[in-house]
Amino acid sequence: VVRGAVLRAVLRDFCVRDVALCIAVVMVVHTVSVGRSVRGGGKDSLYSLRFNFKPSSVAWEKQGKLVERGGEVQLKMPSSEGAPDEETVFKGNLESGKSTDCVLFCDADGSWRLERLHKKV
Repeated sequence: VVRGAVLRAVLRDFCVRDVALCIAVVMVVHTVSVGRSVRGGGKDSLYSLRFNFKPSSVAWEKQGKLVERGGEVQLKMPSSEGAPDEETVFKGNLESGKSTDCVLFCDADGSWRLERLHKKV
């Protein structure tokens, strides 16, 4: 659990330097835990995805499949229209995230957690 000055230092070190988007919390204080990905543990990788177009025919509430082959990534999402096995495929190039690329999660129990983004598509 991170508090006060330590929280400011963690956010400055991980989220301010060389990052295009900064999160500002005004007049609200939350306890933020530092996630395993920031501390160097954990096996899971977090990906950020940017879309140029988000079709309405995709069933965004359903689970998709992320396929990584070398430097290329495909995101396969089920369609909300047509046959049940129909899917929309998004393609992109994979980039490694900077050590300062982070995301702040609000978990289902209301706790806040800072995690590192490992890859960008």
